[in-house]
Amino acid sequence: MRSGDDFLYRGGEENGTVKRFEEMRKRKEKYYFDVHEFEDIIDYYLESNKSESALEAVNCGLHLHPESMIIQLKQAQVLLDQGKVTRALKILRKLSAIEHSNYEVFISLGTALNIMGRTEEATQYYDHALSLDPDDKSEMASQIGYIFHDREKYKEALRYFKMALNFDPDRSALLYEMAYCFERLGQFRKADKYYNRYLDHEPFSDMGWFNLGIVYYKLEKYDDALRAYDFSIAINDRNASAIFNKASLLMTISEYSKAIDVYHDLLELEPKNLSAIQYLAECHDILGDHKKAELHYSHARKIDPRFPEAYFGSGMILLKRKKFQESRKFFKKAIELDEENPDYWFALAQSYRGQGNYNQAHRAIKKTLEYDPFETDYWLEAAALQKALGNLDESIRILQDSFNFNPEEAEIHYQLGIYYLLNGHNKPGYEHIEQGLLMEFDIHEKVFKPYQGLFNDPGIKNLIEKCRKLLS
Repeated sequence: MRSGDDFLYRGGEENGTVKRFEEMRKRKEKYYFDVHEFEDIIDYYLESNKSESALEAVNCGLHLHPESMIIQLKQAQVLLDQGKVTRALKILRKLSAIEHSNYEVFISLGTALNIMGRTEEATQYYDHALSLDPDDKSEMASQIGYIFHDREKYKEALRYFKMALNFDPDRSALLYEMAYCFERLGQFRKADKYYNRYLDHEPFSDMGWFNLGIVYYKLEKYDDALRAYDFSIAINDRNASAIFNKASLLMTISEYSKAIDVYHDLLELEPKNLSAIQYLAECHDILGDHKKAELHYSHARKIDPRFPEAYFGSGMILLKRKKFQESRKFFKKAIELDEENPDYWFALAQSYRGQGNYNQAHRAIKKTLEYDPFETDYWLEAAALQKALGNLDESIRILQDSFNFNPEEAEIHYQLGIYYLLNGHNKPGYEHIEQGLLMEFDIHEKVFKPYQGLFNDPGIKNLIEKCRKLLS
């Protein structure tokens, strides 16, 4: 039986045995290789992602050594690599009935079942393999962890990484893997703890600091996130991901001028990074420098004429300046490139609405709802457009339909109540306004601002006071 390290073959360079096998294939002759030589050859091809060559080696090996359990096991592993799970499982079942103490068989059985989505059974076989006392339990447990990790089963991966660390507490790299699993599971405080433990051992890991920055961002610890990204960049000033995330974080906290400087740093490394150019343009736009914003959007279009965000950005600059017709040219081009983006349709609707073309605006907003029915603003806009067309009944119907997707939206209750009142239906109007007040009392003044007549209605005033007392 081979050692755990042999089972987890991680060879790189072609050795003499592989060269002899390649020579045999080239000359179309027959050379002799013993079982363990075939094992090395097959492992080499599997590690090199040469599955067909691995299968050829298996077939050659079985021809010379038809009873070899080792080559049969390799055959199953090659079949797994090719996605032929049922055939592999049949071979592995047979081997497990004979090779009771061969942990490689049970590892492969677990992997086959894992691929089939039978996680609980897979875990049983993995645990059985570990109970057979392989030479390096820590390495085997960690490799099982990586198998689950690659299948995005982070809870199971975490269990085996913990196990591997218990077997060998000096393997600090496992702390990183555990932190990553906690991060993917949304357990950010635990991820924070384990990334910091890892960095205690590996303080010059730029990726460790980078991932810790992401976790701090998720925890809304923005100052800590910036420090983490700065450490990552200090260690590796070519870590484009860390530079990009730092710039994006600066945008999040409204430090647009600083973000601009960092995006420029990134563009020195990656001059054609379209996302960086786009966000650089957005920063200038927010700061009111529309000329520079447009220059960056134009630059992005020159790099990639099929980059829809660059057209959308230019359209938004024109829309803000109330150049509605000019903006539509850009919105329509963005939609041509990415028809299913609801933001583009919403902007197109706004451009039509700005010129009083409510029918065209409503046609655009219907596409917006088709692609994203969970955004409250889109429903409110659709209802407002029908109101502008004098169709209050349709406005009411639209907002009623929105509850199928947004059942707990206070602003929709408020607006629906207002439309009922405007349409002469006081009872449902008051009921929906009361519901809105109870859900989000603090926004009532903003909602009623365009409807001062209703806001001064005694019935509305009574409702506001009633809800104020109930919520106090």
